[in-house]
Amino acid sequence: LIEVNDLQVHFTHVKALKGISLEIYDHEKVGFIGANGSGKSTIMKTLVGIYRPTSGHTSIDTLDCWQNRDRIWELIELLNLDERLPEAYNTYENMQLFSPHLSLGQIKKRADELLGPEVLDLVERDRQRPLAHLSTGTRQKATIAALRDLPYLILDEPTMGFDPNTNYRFRKYVLGIDKTIIWITHNMLDAEKMNRVFVIRYGELVGWGPPSVLMEWTHSRDLED
Repeated sequence: LIEVNDLQVHFTHVKALKGISLEIYDHEKVGFIGANGSGKSTIMKTLVGIYRPTSGHTSIDTLDCWQNRDRIWELIELLNLDERLPEAYNTYENMQLFSPHLSLGQIKKRADELLGPEVLDLVERDRQRPLAHLSTGTRQKATIAALRDLPYLILDEPTMGFDPNTNYRFRKYVLGIDKTIIWITHNMLDAEKMNRVFVIRYGELVGWGPPSVLMEWTHSRDLED
């Protein structure tokens, strides 16, 4: 269980979050949608202990996320494409950097699962090239491959820049894995596949529920409407 209780986060000139409360259940797949700057990523960075709440609290499995940052870091992984991996390393080297407990054989097995043609389709030649020599979309695939295999996963706009085929395959893969997933997205088709969606606006939670309920509530044909 992930719990966010009356969470407020204030920076010098802005109140980024203004009393967010929500719960996410074990093995649930949830989406977060909202305009740029609405506070979605701030919630996630509070969950992983990067930001300290101004008031309120966040917890995972009853552990306070700020007070137990070291233990939380072993439960939840955050994909934030603004955080760049070492560009002098290739895909395998970055995977080993973030999962040093895995053998080279285990690294390659995980790479084949994520980077094979059924999911991200990153060919062996590109896996062995330094990230600095890869295109933006290809580097994004390598970044996803470096994620640690933990029970909770936060994906912050993971498919931005993906072509439709890769987007579809990756979404299908994520929905099929046995983890609790938080997916921040501007792609409403991705959001519509989640169990529930949370709508954030100007630091406040303004709506939540299964996508079908949100569409009915707003008299819309789809989430984009």
